[in-house]
Amino acid sequence: MRALLLVLALSLGAACGDHAAIDPLAQLETDPDRMLAAAQPTYKATYDSSTTWSASVYRGVPQPPVTRHMMTVVYAARPPDFRWDLTYDDNLPTRYNVIAHARGGEYCMNAPGPTACYVLEPDLMEFWIQALTDSPWEAYRNVIRDMDATVLPREHIAGRDAACFRWTSRKPLPSRTIDDSFEGCFDSNGVVLRATADHLDMRDEFRAVSTSDRVGDADFALPYTLRAGPWPTWTPQPVPSSTVAPTPTR
Repeated sequence: MRALLLVLALSLGAACGDHAAIDPLAQLETDPDRMLAAAQPTYKATYDSSTTWSASVYRGVPQPPVTRHMMTVVYAARPPDFRWDLTYDDNLPTRYNVIAHARGGEYCMNAPGPTACYVLEPDLMEFWIQALTDSPWEAYRNVIRDMDATVLPREHIAGRDAACFRWTSRKPLPSRTIDDSFEGCFDSNGVVLRATADHLDMRDEFRAVSTSDRVGDADFALPYTLRAGPWPTWTPQPVPSSTVAPTPTR
């Protein structure tokens, strides 16, 4: 997914005696569509990604909602350079790195296969960024252009005040990408602090746990050696089948 996270240098001044009271989120709340065309901010953030399954009934027994932490994402943006470090929660923790530049980029992995970085060709870079980073805001940014925006109560996330919105479809979408709505929370500079998407009976959420406005060259350094050639192909190892002893007969 392309890193098109947005900058909003907006302020609203209101005179109060000899002082001006400034609410940098107010103008954003009056025109949320401006976020879709604004430039990308420079920042770094760590996000927790989780999925919640709705309450259900299994074999006649009500099941409560279940939330599972899926992965941690460290994101750095200094246009035209962007980076995602993704650590998946699994029995064998796996980490991927995606680094994008103005032309081309790199993809790195620690498993499966050799620990190394590989070149992302310019004509395939956008596809792999979308396929690998899994950011709700970037995945649905173009979709919500045709949706209606509603202002939600503000939230305080990762030490920053955020203006929050919900986008809902005006008519059934051609695909089931979003079932009900999409929600996003942004600070006054356009930093994404929360991105939430509904899919049928599931809800995916990215929530910032820390943010910084300082981004340097070290944030885009390759973590492993750059290798030539195609990416390694992962082949699942066969699982030994269990053998059931036949019941003795007489």
